Amino acid sequence: VVHYGAIYIPQVNRLPVRFVLEKAEGLDVERLAAGLASGDYDTVGHGASGDKEGKNRIVVAFELKYEHEMAEAEAALRRRRGGEGGPHENEVVFARACLKEQRAGQEEGDGGDGGGWHELGGLRWPSPSPGQDGSCRYVWVGENPESLALTNAMLCHNQSDWFRYDPVAGEWHAYGSVSTASRTLRRRYFLVEKAKDANIVGIVVGTLTIAGYLEALGALRRVLAKAGKKSYTFVMGRITPEKLANYPEVEVFVLISCPQLALLDSRDFYAPVITPYEAVLAFVPNKEWTGEYNIGFGALLGLGSEKSEEENGGGDQQQQEEEPTFSL
Repeated sequence: VVHYGAIYIPQVNRLPVRFVLEKAEGLDVERLAAGLASGDYDTVGHGASGDKEGKNRIVVAFELKYEHEMAEAEAALRRRRGGEGGPHENEVVFARACLKEQRAGQEEGDGGDGGGWHELGGLRWPSPSPGQDGSCRYVWVGENPESLALTNAMLCHNQSDWFRYDPVAGEWHAYGSVSTASRTLRRRYFLVEKAKDANIVGIVVGTLTIAGYLEALGALRRVLAKAGKKSYTFVMGRITPEKLANYPEVEVFVLISCPQLALLDSRDFYAPVITPYEAVLAFVPNKEWTGEYNIGFGALLGLGSEKSEEENGGGDQQQQEEEPTFSL
């Protein structure tokens, strides 16, 4: 399969695939490099959280249509700095696009959050040290302030300051820390609390090609069964309010699909639509939201190791079942 156009480069598991990305023109790489070198992005923010006295880490992410310009932008920044930069200059890390040509069942050697690399929205960059993500700053290159990829990235790294460079207007915009200001995060937390009261859960499978979807489906079924929830499984291509309205007895839906498209605004739906990560928060006992967020299957796939521990710890399981449940 050859896919041309907008995509976030998922990892597939059935067919060999090649992704041909759109190439947008108009990015002034010298202007972007000048802003990164001089810290122009920081002049438009208020109350940035980085350590201005020390050396900060700046991760440059971007809309994939600008991927072909990033190597030149990185080279331009290096020329302005005369190499790798001085000891007090910020460390600037440019994200890379994930594998654009994949074989069936192929796994990238150091992808995901393992091997020192972090992947999100078709991009990958070296992972920060544990507990250091809040000290990183992220620069997004893209003209659309409502970009789904940008929104997902900000949610997954909601303890950091975010800046956006608009290649069309040539302007910098600051978002600051979105850990407390994001309406999206607050609404997702509300949906998690609402899902806890549901007795009938619908599992909507919106993909048959993304690697790991079957394992995620099996793990979610086990979670719901253990929580005493009745579940139904649906396979749908495009998710619409009209389709889900045909099942009025379902009180909440869990969408298993491309991670980049899993964050649906369910205001127009008759029942909430949540992500697999939110389902873990809602239905797994003693799971608390620490502020971290994940849009992939990782939270569900990580329950496999916990399953064997629970099977060997019957006493702990019985104690959890006896604990009272409170609904807000």
